[in-house]
Amino acid sequence: MKVLVRPFVGVGDIEFGMSKDECDSFLEGDGDTFLRVHGKPESAVTDYEADGLFLSFDGDGGLKFVEVYGPSAIFSNVHLMGRPLQEVVEALRASGVDGSPNDVGFMFPAHGFRLYAPNGKVEGVAVYRRGYYD
Repeated sequence: MKVLVRPFVGVGDIEFGMSKDECDSFLEGDGDTFLRVHGKPESAVTDYEADGLFLSFDGDGGLKFVEVYGPSAIFSNVHLMGRPLQEVVEALRASGVDGSPNDVGFMFPAHGFRLYAPNGKVEGVAVYRRGYYD
């Protein structure tokens, strides 16, 4: 499965602001919800393991954040997942997309996503709606 990263809109057919039921219609199964931080309901994440996606919803039930960990995520015709971080960053820069390093990868705030690569290889792509980090 390949998903297209759409800046501040979503991934593939899934768009920010959609309800869990709306997201479920595009994904396999209903997902398993868990708390990333024990005792903090705002840290709830739904894992769609068959699709390789974690989805987070806001207090109103709208999608606010997607973490891609399984499929091949694509942005600006660059395949992001499973490749060395530096190779991905160079390919993105060659296509006019620039960002900056952080402690676990690289972030592209003008494009609404971050690459998670704690060991030098991209393991995840975090995609967020506009204002998520404000």
